[in-house]
Amino acid sequence: MSDSLKGIGIGAALFVGTIAVFSMLRGCKCCENTPAKKPASATIFDRIGGQASVNAAVEIFYGKVLSDQRVNHFFKNTDMKAQRAKQAKFLAFVMGGPEKWKGKSMYEAHKGMKITEEHFGAIAEHLQSTLQELNVPKNIINEIMTTVASTHDDIVHPLG
Repeated sequence: MSDSLKGIGIGAALFVGTIAVFSMLRGCKCCENTPAKKPASATIFDRIGGQASVNAAVEIFYGKVLSDQRVNHFFKNTDMKAQRAKQAKFLAFVMGGPEKWKGKSMYEAHKGMKITEEHFGAIAEHLQSTLQELNVPKNIINEIMTTVASTHDDIVHPLG
């Protein structure tokens, strides 16, 4: 801090706090790790810990899904490494992550699969238990499950 600021009675704490506030207002990245920088309306993606957390959730989730006789047949001929990567990108997107989704719509991705209410419920159950296992706060789990529920009509088509 310059001697001129000290000379007019501005201490280090006030100086740093003022810079953080102005940086936040300008959108500057220089103070992004200060508590003042964290927006009150952070995305779900940010609140759960970003891409690393999404990736961990996807691994646990597919472990559950592939062990479930109700739904594992959907993945019998699927390249699971590619599926996990695609799912991680999609979940990051719907949770407010920085990347745009470039894949198929939910309807196109699930068209013709004959997915029933039971299948949809099983997948939702595995997602919820995965999030609980990872100690995601209940309010965030509720937000995620609300988003999942909003995809129902694009996914469930028992007749194909």
